[in-house]
Amino acid sequence: MSRQDWRDLFAAIHELWRANRTLRRKGLSELVPDQSVAHCRSEVETEALLSRVSVAVERAARHVPWRSSCLVQAQAAQSWLAREGIASQIRFGLDETQSGPFEAHAWLLADGRVITGGEISHYTPFS
Repeated sequence: MSRQDWRDLFAAIHELWRANRTLRRKGLSELVPDQSVAHCRSEVETEALLSRVSVAVERAARHVPWRSSCLVQAQAAQSWLAREGIASQIRFGLDETQSGPFEAHAWLLADGRVITGGEISHYTPFS
């Protein structure tokens, strides 16, 4: 891994820890609201940062000693992107392909792409 990859991994771990702590202590009411912040980056720079955040959060979530649910990952990435001045929105949906109990999922959207949450095509977003 490059130095940038290591820095991103440590930043992701820090954001996952903060998101996990916030959700455990304060609940959903303390989620970072949808962000609409202007930023002065080129499309290429923005795309590169979105990719880095996506990879780092997903990678770090697999290795931290606490459960980093889809909601914790979305919150962590949103907080990181907000600090960088990039607008994002957390979305919630249901898996309607399940025959048993419903399964909810959270993901983060920024600049028209899914940052966290993986494949969301089988989830129906809440309105």
